[in-house]
Parts: sequence; C-alpha cells; structure tokens
Amino acid sequence: MGLRERKKLATRHRIVDVALERFAENGYDVTTVEEIANDAEVSVTTFFRYFRSKEEVLFIDAEWTVPDFCAALEARPTHEPDLEAIHQVLRMFRVREVHGDERQRRLRQHRVVADTPVLRGRAHLVAQRWQREVAAVLAKRPGTFPDNRNVRLTAAIAFTIVSFADDEWCAHEGAVNWLTILDDAFDSHAALTPSGLDP
Repeated sequence: MGLRERKKLATRHRIVDVALERFAENGYDVTTVEEIANDAEVSVTTFFRYFRSKEEVLFIDAEWTVPDFCAALEARPTHEPDLEAIHQVLRMFRVREVHGDERQRRLRQHRVVADTPVLRGRAHLVAQRWQREVAAVLAKRPGTFPDNRNVRLTAAIAFTIVSFADDEWCAHEGAVNWLTILDDAFDSHAALTPSGLDP
C-alpha cells in the first residue's frame, strides 16, 4: 500500500473512530455529521468523500464486501454442498483475526447498531441484500433450479450462523477467535440437521 493509500485509510479510520465515540457517548440520533467532522479534524466535504451519510460509517464495509464475497462463492467447487461453500468463503474473508484498534472498532460498531432501532432496521436491509445475492449465486450452481426455495433457505441459515458468531464474539469482548466460534456454529448446525439434507 502506497503512502497516499495509507493516509486515506488513516483518515477513514479516524472518522469511524470519532463517530463511534460520539454515538456511544451522545447517541446515534443526535450526533451530526458536522460534529463528527470537527472531532476528526476534517471538513464536512472530506467526510462526504468517504461516506455518504453518518449511517454509512457503520455499514460501508458490509456493503463493499458483498460483490467480492459472491465472486468467491461462485468460484467454489461445484461438488461442494452449498452451506459448506458459504462456510469456506466466510473463512477466507475473515482469515486474519482482528486485534487492537480494529477489534475495538468492531465491538463498538456492533454495540451501536444493537442499541439503535433505526440502525437495526438498516442492518436488516443489509442482511436481506446479502441473502438475496448469495441465493442468486447458489441458484446458478449445477443441479439447482433458479426458483429453488432451498437456496434462499440456505442463505438465510448461513446469515443466521454469522449473526450468532458475531453476537458470541462480542459477548466475549473479542477475546475468542471469531473463526473458532463460526466453525463451532456450523458444526452445531450440522449436528442438528438430518444427514443427506443441505441445508
């Protein structure tokens, strides 16, 4: 990563960090973009170069990763069961466990969203998009009918497992490896599911 990219990333992280601090102290609803920009020592114009709204501070990573996630899922071996394919792509995307500032950043994001009704609504929309696009990829796999309800169910189950892993990780203050929690959750689901069925 070049110097310019590092500076842009540092600015982005600074905006996110001060926004999360404001949200935690004063509440999301009453916090303004102007306050965030002032705390981050950037102009409001600069803020909007990085984020379209204060809401996007909390969700931009989730929005950006959907296309890459779906491309990686489409590249998985066709003989692999759908849910296992999703599991492996999730592991690829989170192979580097977060530490230090990034861990605290994710914990704060999770708490702010959980504590703010309007953000929980946005999180639901993000989840719906993820499930819809993942299901569309699964529907292209050999032997699957495009309108097969099982692909929608598989995507919904996978998202539920991810949400469970996130909640558990945050409940442990990030002290437990997220991939370990994810793997255990997929294993638990497999133990509950009759053999021969996917999901």
